Amino acid sequence: WSSPPVAGRSERVHLVHDGRRRRYLLRVPPGAEQVLQVPLLMLLHDAGSSGEEIAAITRFTELADARGFALACPDGTGLRRSSLTWNAAGVVGRGRDGRADDVAYLQTVIDDVKQRVAIDPERIYAAGLGQGATLCHRLVREADGLLAAIAAVGGELPGPMGQGGGRVGVMLGRGKSEAEGLGRARRPGRA
Repeated sequence: WSSPPVAGRSERVHLVHDGRRRRYLLRVPPGAEQVLQVPLLMLLHDAGSSGEEIAAITRFTELADARGFALACPDGTGLRRSSLTWNAAGVVGRGRDGRADDVAYLQTVIDDVKQRVAIDPERIYAAGLGQGATLCHRLVREADGLLAAIAAVGGELPGPMGQGGGRVGVMLGRGKSEAEGLGRARRPGRA
């Protein structure tokens, strides 16, 4: 006999950052209240997507439940949920007006999550696809010491990376087949 898996809880969190109403999806694993501190993974969507969409595509909410980490999936900016982008340092689709300070916004998201869940400050990670991957690189460069590691699939390096003094683990993924596969998964029913 084995017990069925216990699901964590998901919450859509709204906050105001830099005068803009922003939101993120927060997944808290089951039993997080009984653990001293849990790791946090911030999962960043590609241009034209959303936090909820990348969570659904990757099924990371299930992984967070199974592995016991908190998951935050923030939204970029844009006029519609289906066309959100990040200000990812000169990459096409620089946020709704190119002025959103998304590095500061993501730091605010982390601070907000810490108010809701006991997060281990030594185990904060970011993973991103496409434009979200580019923003992961910016976080490493501009928010020194914030992250333990990043996983970036696709995306571009937003300028020289020699700045910052901390050590951060980096996993890079790049390949035509991965990008095509994720693109089809993101837009069901479209060729």
